[in-house]
Amino acid sequence: MPNVVLRASLSLIIATLSFACAYAQVTVDPPFPQEDDRVTVFFDASQGTGGLKDCGCDVYVHTGVTNVGGSGWVNVATQWAVEDPDWRMTPVPGEDNLYSFTYDIRDFYMLDPGQEIQSINFVFRNGDGSLEGKGPGGTDIFYEIRTDDDYEVVVFDPVAAPVLNVGESFRLYAASTQPSTELVVSVDGVPVASTTNAGAVDTDIVVEAGAHVVEVVGTSAPINGNVETATATLSYFGTANLPAVTAPAGARLGHRRLAGDTHAFQLMAPLKSAAVVTVSSAGAPDVIAQLSPLEDGSGFYGEVDVPGASEIIYTYSIDGSAPIADPFSEIVLDRNQDPFIDASTFPDLPAIADFTSASHATYIPATAPYDWQDGNYVRPAEKDLVIYELLIRDFTEEHSYQSLIDSLDYFTRLGVNAIELMPVNEFEGNLSWGYNPSYHSAIDKYYGTPDDLRRFVDSAHNRGIAVIADVVFNHGFSQNPYVQLYASERAAAPNGAGPFYNVRSRHPFNVGTDANHESPYQKRYTATILQRWIEEYHFDGFRFDLSKGFTQVDYGDNVGAWSNYDASRIAILNEYQDSIRAVDPDNYVILEHFAQAVEERELTAAGMFTWGNMNFNYAEAAMGYQQNSFYGVTPQSRGFDNPRLVGYMESHDEQRILYKVREFGNAAGDYDTKRYTTSLSRVETDAAFFYTTPGAKMLWQFGEYGYDVDINFNGRTGNKPILWDLLEEPANRRLFDVTAALINLRRDYPVFVDGDHQLPSGLETGFFKSMYIEHPDMNAVVVGNFDVVEQTGTSTFPGGGTYYDYFTGDSVQLAAGNFPTIDFTLEPGEYHLYTSERLPEPPSGYLDPVSKVRGAAGAALVSVFPNPSVSGASVRLATDEVIERAVAIDASGRRFEVPVVEGYSLNTASLSAGIYHVHLTQPSGKTALARVVIAD
Repeated sequence: MPNVVLRASLSLIIATLSFACAYAQVTVDPPFPQEDDRVTVFFDASQGTGGLKDCGCDVYVHTGVTNVGGSGWVNVATQWAVEDPDWRMTPVPGEDNLYSFTYDIRDFYMLDPGQEIQSINFVFRNGDGSLEGKGPGGTDIFYEIRTDDDYEVVVFDPVAAPVLNVGESFRLYAASTQPSTELVVSVDGVPVASTTNAGAVDTDIVVEAGAHVVEVVGTSAPINGNVETATATLSYFGTANLPAVTAPAGARLGHRRLAGDTHAFQLMAPLKSAAVVTVSSAGAPDVIAQLSPLEDGSGFYGEVDVPGASEIIYTYSIDGSAPIADPFSEIVLDRNQDPFIDASTFPDLPAIADFTSASHATYIPATAPYDWQDGNYVRPAEKDLVIYELLIRDFTEEHSYQSLIDSLDYFTRLGVNAIELMPVNEFEGNLSWGYNPSYHSAIDKYYGTPDDLRRFVDSAHNRGIAVIADVVFNHGFSQNPYVQLYASERAAAPNGAGPFYNVRSRHPFNVGTDANHESPYQKRYTATILQRWIEEYHFDGFRFDLSKGFTQVDYGDNVGAWSNYDASRIAILNEYQDSIRAVDPDNYVILEHFAQAVEERELTAAGMFTWGNMNFNYAEAAMGYQQNSFYGVTPQSRGFDNPRLVGYMESHDEQRILYKVREFGNAAGDYDTKRYTTSLSRVETDAAFFYTTPGAKMLWQFGEYGYDVDINFNGRTGNKPILWDLLEEPANRRLFDVTAALINLRRDYPVFVDGDHQLPSGLETGFFKSMYIEHPDMNAVVVGNFDVVEQTGTSTFPGGGTYYDYFTGDSVQLAAGNFPTIDFTLEPGEYHLYTSERLPEPPSGYLDPVSKVRGAAGAALVSVFPNPSVSGASVRLATDEVIERAVAIDASGRRFEVPVVEGYSLNTASLSAGIYHVHLTQPSGKTALARVVIAD
């Protein structure tokens, strides 16, 4: 059957429609359907991702449409993972992996009268949706609805320039949009097939060596008395058996500019037979060349002349595969996502459709090497690290590296000495946390250019701030070139282990396709990217996502077994650390590991950090509950003889502590942790005990001023409101000031980093906590009450004399002698930090005690009902006094003034369906935050 539509012009195939890209595995009969037609859709399961190839299963269609001028799916006529016989496709007799489905477009999609559509859209699946058939790169399949009456010749098959061995053949199928008197097929100007008085031509082309041009010339029947001609042009390449070569000295994986107009290409592709590179440049014909196999069997190498090109775009085709970008690209063009990247973020980004029919291609711009200015930079010591984890997408409205440069004064005031960027490698889509990697080596363009990233790192270094990259090598998603290229090798290999990825994951919690880190090719792939990112971006460290998954031991779904000691996993991680240390001996290696303590002790002794999740414990303390031991935040608690535990109260993976307090906090009498100001003061008390303990520390963006948006707002990984205006609230500003003061104390006074901490008794489970720290320069004591009622307890001090309360300026007098004690009666949430030397006043001045904070304006308590509410209906408020003003913030950060009706209702008529973060203000000055859900 004919394959999917590919529009052709007089000189080249244009595979980009105005809205998306069509792919070869779908054909529609008639080939140019209209909204009122009855059509038969043919699906070739062996094409595209091949996820349903030879599945031996029932195949179902999942389909909808895109309206003219639209970009998403509408009128979706099917449901995912529902085995409805009306959506089951029919196997085509005598054809392997070919299925058909017949329906009336208007009736099936329930189109409104006059509704015009520009495409019908498809994903194919098995019954439960565990297997999918999608376009190359894992994209949805869009089939164009033609509405013009122009005479054109359109090539349906092949969808892209085929790359085949000499002597093989490929099918050429083309049709004209209007009746034709003749269609003639020529190869390099020599006619090879023709048809008369037919609207289509269907023939086989035998492949010859090298690059060739195929033309289909059509002559129309008279149209308004005129005869028209149209030409569709495509190319193909025939590969030959080339002699093996050795890569020359200085060769590197990926692309390298040589002298003059020569470009070198080295592709790692073991087990493959032939590789062809297609190089495009503005205003010049494509240059297509076959690369020579390397003698070591690791892949291919070739040098290609591209005359006069200051910048190029290129793709590879390997053993006839669909075109892919280079696995070691720095910049990848993406047909579907690039149109949504603002020119102010990534200027002068070329349109991939102007150069190639591929979904992705590698872009090599004409840029000079970056001039680094960080030659005098000194990296923070391991024990001093205070890391600020952030997601660029949700940090500023501009979501750019430049916006981070503009924020460096903020980080300096806060006192952090390292910034950890959530993944910035090329991931699928633009709006993502980044844990769905496609091209691990490339920089995601949604945040800016590679040089923008370099400028940010350079600028941070000049402030003494390290930059750590969150990297995701546990898995690759479907757009990853090695995931695409090696599906058959994975299927054929023992236990499904391919040279880069596995057929099935070896451990629980995997997403995407699980990497085979026992493979020398995957090891080379990972190590090469890590080394390049150090050399090219000056990253100070890497945080390895899901590092416990770097194993080929098959744990299945057994979470407990997966966490047990695994010597093979340790060996793999040590190899990667060695690769990093080979180019940067002091680079930080941080693991999201969560394995047995004995394994983490071995890894940290070898020089790596591990993450220390203490979200539950600090949240319990802030909420006013007793299961709140803080001891686990210290390296000593894990048996480490080093400071390489990155302890944290919050990370991107955990619910915000403040949200937990507001939703689930404890109360007694008139003291309620849920109240706005009180909840923030509870996080202050957490911070007093967190930043004064030993070991590296991390905070998640905006925790320093009390961000309280639910992690599931707009979906777990969806965009979150950017609420910098919370710093205008006195209680939020106070939390920032306390956090900054504590972090800067760590920087300025070694007692909090190098001191001999009283552990674990001062941090164990209980409401009254007290911890003393000894140091030759100065002693310190931290004391606090995490109950919701007054508590009395005894604190031990490391020596007698006068101790000064850093935050209030008050003092206590201790009797002389070793380890004197004092009894404190503390109000709920009250804390103190005492030092044996009077320190300078905190930068923001001395603080009011928590008793005053509790009574301050800002302690509003409001509940909302019904919630969710129907769009247009009023929302009622249960509150201690009327509401004067309401401002709703949607998931993208936009603000809407919401009318308040009689002080106790919100008129939501202006709000469309969605989730809103609503700021409420009372006449007394009290404020509250509420989460309001508006349904359709």
